Amino acid sequence: MKQLFKHGELLYLVNRVMPLHQFHDKAGVFNNDKMKVWKEWLGCDHVLKHNEMYLFVETLPAHEFEELPQEEEKPIEIQQEIIENETSN
Repeated sequence: MKQLFKHGELLYLVNRVMPLHQFHDKAGVFNNDKMKVWKEWLGCDHVLKHNEMYLFVETLPAHEFEELPQEEEKPIEIQQEIIENETSN
């Protein structure tokens, strides 16, 4: 199952989580080329650093939602009518 990550006002789809040390050589030098290859292979547009991990993510587009008008709720009354009709037969 994919995870979502919110950073500020943006929402991201997390494709892969990898530890920081995965991108350092034995001497502790960061290898940016290795990260770029992973990012491209996973089809991500960003890499975020979070809690000693790198999150390879895709930015989700912002959506605007419109509020739906509230309808009158009568599920209990409808269910009672159905039960009454079934028992009368």
